[in-house]
Amino acid sequence: MEQNGASLATICLLCSSVLVILFTSLTMYAGINDTLNSFAPRDLTIITSQKLTAQQESTINSVAKKHHAHLNKPVTFTTSAPQYGYWENNRFINQGDLQDMTNQTTNMVITMSTATYNRIADKHVKLAANKALIYSSAKEHRGTLQIGSQKYQATPIHDFNYYFNPSHAIYSPIFIITNKLPANTAIINFTGINYRLNGSKKAHLNFKNDLQAQLHLPNQAYSSRTNLRSQLTSLYGGIVFLGILISFALGITTTVVIYFKQITEGYEDQYRFKTMQQVGLSEKDTTKSIHSQVLMIFMLPVVGTIINLCFAIPAIRQILIQFNFYNVRLMAIIAVSITLVLLCLYFAIYGLTTRMYRKIVEQG
Repeated sequence: MEQNGASLATICLLCSSVLVILFTSLTMYAGINDTLNSFAPRDLTIITSQKLTAQQESTINSVAKKHHAHLNKPVTFTTSAPQYGYWENNRFINQGDLQDMTNQTTNMVITMSTATYNRIADKHVKLAANKALIYSSAKEHRGTLQIGSQKYQATPIHDFNYYFNPSHAIYSPIFIITNKLPANTAIINFTGINYRLNGSKKAHLNFKNDLQAQLHLPNQAYSSRTNLRSQLTSLYGGIVFLGILISFALGITTTVVIYFKQITEGYEDQYRFKTMQQVGLSEKDTTKSIHSQVLMIFMLPVVGTIINLCFAIPAIRQILIQFNFYNVRLMAIIAVSITLVLLCLYFAIYGLTTRMYRKIVEQG
């Protein structure tokens, strides 16, 4: 083990790097839909401080008619403007608006009335004055919570189709559903529109860009799933390409290290196995010894690699939360999949190495 220690550590480090790089990049790419659902829960999402005027609604219809887009009935509702801050035990420390953030900031809190929630979610919820429902994708909150001067007995909900991140910020939104919005709080108006348009991707982009221009909306108030998908696919696709390229280079390095390590040890073990055969070691025992030794050398690094990945996943998840990705189930599926692929490739190298090692030993 003293002789193999440095080589085993090198192989473990290289394999761990491959798994972490592939896991992170593939999870980001696979989670594009989760990010889209947060940034733009509808094909077109408009967030303003005032409700859309009759003239703006007429403009939406006329632009849609011009581009032959068929609009579904829009979904509109009002919530409180997001308040940014962080949790201290069960108390939310409100830091104010987006420009007031510090390195302690972790979340934004958005309040919605039960009347609004019942209307858009088709529910019939009734809450007492000190009761609240709470939805959070990143971390579940429950029990007695204090937000500002108000204390709530909060019950988590696990499904909310109108969850959204109004500022596309890295801070995770938390929705509080109560009987009424807090007093003296700014509000925002959400308008979500789905549509059907027979045409190319360019036709979709032209429609959405024309609509934004006609409504005179800034980028922070207008989100298009098509535009966002195009941007995220380009960005994350590039990250996946780099991840695969780097992993391929590290994989080749790992294979070369393992291969030449076993060849070198094969020549070093020639004399030892020859001596053992001279004192009565059978060919069957020789083969068993070879497999046992090579398998031990192969399994220790891969076990260490899996342990390293398990410890790395929580840290990677915290990074991915900053990209509005919260799907733990998808993370687990990707982690298991790439680990199984690595094991298959690893044992293929094991088979090749064992044959080469055995051939060299038996030549002695």
